[in-house]
Amino acid sequence: MKALYIFILIVGISTNLFGTLNEQGERTTKSTISLELGGGTIGPGISYNYFLNKNIEVDMGILPLILFNTVTFGLKYHLYISNNLTTYISVNNTLILEFITPTIFSSFSSLVGLRYETDFGLTGYFGLGTAFFSAHQRPESGEGDGYDNVKAAFYPYAGVKIGYAF
Repeated sequence: MKALYIFILIVGISTNLFGTLNEQGERTTKSTISLELGGGTIGPGISYNYFLNKNIEVDMGILPLILFNTVTFGLKYHLYISNNLTTYISVNNTLILEFITPTIFSSFSSLVGLRYETDFGLTGYFGLGTAFFSAHQRPESGEGDGYDNVKAAFYPYAGVKIGYAF
């Protein structure tokens, strides 16, 4: 976990030092650290976003709790780009490990949303879409060594993030 924090800090500092040019229409901020509800981390979590170029953004998130942990990875493609407002389409893959009853939840979600960044770095994301959830639970009888599929279904889905871009 400490390695993840150090990685985020190093990437954040390096992208802030080697910023992009604004005159050519390039982004002046490449990284965003956000508090997230929904979206990739399912519940309240922390996410780190990084722009690979003007349109493609990588999204990584975690939700570390005592009872379960969530790890997510996703991509956003920004369609309409103005000075402060962009629209995006995203795909996320999420893995949730629950420790009380050994259960693994996985989700694949797709959102259509808006990203707004103020001139001083405050950033907000809002997305709506659908998600496919599946749960796999270890048999209690001890028979077998794999996980049994418990449930799989599509659900409406939403995500909100508030963070700081640098």
